[in-house]
Amino acid sequence: MLSLPLLHVVLILQGVAIVLLLASLLIRSSYHWWYERRHGGMVHAAASSIARMLGAEELSREAERRLAALPRPLQIRVMWEIAPNLSGESLGLLAELARRVGLPAWAESICSSSRWHRRLVGLRILTLLGINSRCAIELLDDPHPLVRAQAIEGASDHADEATVASMIEYFADPSTLCLFTTQNSLCRIGEPAVRPLVEYLEGPGRRALEPALEVAIGLAEPRLLPAALVLSSHAHPQVRSRATALLGAIGGERPVSRLIELRLDVAGDVRAAAARALGVLGHWQASPAVAMLLRDPEFQVRREAGLALLSFGGPGQLMLRRYRTDADDFAADMARQVLGLPGVAGRDPA
Repeated sequence: MLSLPLLHVVLILQGVAIVLLLASLLIRSSYHWWYERRHGGMVHAAASSIARMLGAEELSREAERRLAALPRPLQIRVMWEIAPNLSGESLGLLAELARRVGLPAWAESICSSSRWHRRLVGLRILTLLGINSRCAIELLDDPHPLVRAQAIEGASDHADEATVASMIEYFADPSTLCLFTTQNSLCRIGEPAVRPLVEYLEGPGRRALEPALEVAIGLAEPRLLPAALVLSSHAHPQVRSRATALLGAIGGERPVSRLIELRLDVAGDVRAAAARALGVLGHWQASPAVAMLLRDPEFQVRREAGLALLSFGGPGQLMLRRYRTDADDFAADMARQVLGLPGVAGRDPA
């Protein structure tokens, strides 16, 4: 046990620590109050003059003067309040105003900082203002995942095929944030991303086919069809499943023919994806082939088959009514469940 004098010392030290903590909080709060009191009016005046400038659709000396008078952190604050609501010529006008006070040049300078959070701030400012800077390309290989993700987003705003090809390599990035940012950015880029994506999917030894196929599904370009057909025979079921979904997204005679074949795949995920894709395409002629999947041993396959038949309209519902008295209990149960869904015409009373 602690002796009484030592206990007194411990209590005194704890009291001193609490007093110092409260003092630091008081000082910080007082400084924040003083800072806002001193600069709050300047921030409001700068924001108001910028709003008038944007309304007039031409650069304003008053806006430039008021923005230049603010400390750099407050310049960033003003930009952050205004820029997210702008696009096109209005954003370009704001970016030009920022250039006149040196904000983009400062942002580019800190992109080479040894501290990752400063590099991140620099990239975010450039991206916020829609400024096409080499910094985004140069920082795609940054060691910190937050900086890489921001670089991917920034590069995507001004992407050509070479930039897209560089971004696509991040399908194999160990950071989930970088992967999701890459997928989202490529879907936003759209048509310019198709050719590099085709080359990636058709290239040998690719390690990250599944995330690439997710993007391909979002784009659903006919140029992706050859890669989808080849990958629908891939050794890994997850890849075959995503390729099957891509066939359904693209549509057409050849994809439908392949989807009917894939309903017999050894992997349940692939069979389910094939049934779902046929349902999305509304290919009612495949009703008998899809109805056979109501007897599948895996629940997800039976469920997707039932929903696909429902989406086929009359022909599909006819098959469901036939199967509700099927000798296979799985098939009969799924047919009754689907026919019992709310909103189904001629809903099964059972």
